[in-house]
Amino acid sequence: ADHVGTPPAPATAKERAFAHDTNIGVAWNPGGVVWPVNLPLAAEEIVHRLRPVPGHPLHFAIDGVPEYQYVPYFEIDDQLFTCFPVLKTPASYPAQAVDPNDLALASKGATVTSDSELPSEPGCTAKVIDGIIATPADFAANRWHSADTPHPHWVQVELPQPATIGKVVIDFADPLDHPTSFQGLVQMDGKDRVVFDVTNYQGWRKYTAEITPVMTDTFRLVIRDSASPLHPNAAQISQIELYPPE
Repeated sequence: ADHVGTPPAPATAKERAFAHDTNIGVAWNPGGVVWPVNLPLAAEEIVHRLRPVPGHPLHFAIDGVPEYQYVPYFEIDDQLFTCFPVLKTPASYPAQAVDPNDLALASKGATVTSDSELPSEPGCTAKVIDGIIATPADFAANRWHSADTPHPHWVQVELPQPATIGKVVIDFADPLDHPTSFQGLVQMDGKDRVVFDVTNYQGWRKYTAEITPVMTDTFRLVIRDSASPLHPNAAQISQIELYPPE
């Protein structure tokens, strides 16, 4: 796999640091150097997502990961070297949990509702406040997924009593179907107040908003659009985290 517009080179320390988070291993030859690149999908998915790049033989775009291409050779000046990338999926990812100061937890009395659920995942709304953050390897088991009906979709957390909120964290689920246009609202004196409004968001892991502190017992996330062109009606997240001001 080759980064678009960048000639292959031995991994830098920063690139090697991505190893814990990597789905794809790439073997460069000659020299036997192996280093990872961080692609947000399982290895077995790649063959279904390759798209030929017009005018560039043996260059394949990866649907959903525009910053990389799959190339079975690399070039140094005018010399070509075959290398055939090695594709693999890690056996497991380390489990992740929310900060214990998170107020939006079922264990602290919070409740959650949503506009809909995927029929094959009944009860998945509750996973938004269970404290378990999805990884690229297990997101299907640790997410809320809306019904496959047109946007917008929403999920709402209610706290057991009003609290002052100063930070909101939205943890995403499927890296290829994260929210791209969304809005956060709190309820104050029976009225909705917008605390953030985001469009064209490209981050696939999470969104964090430091907000003007507000006293509320209700937070709603409204998702207006998501990243996947294969499932344009779907919305999904892993967790909503609500924190007091720092």
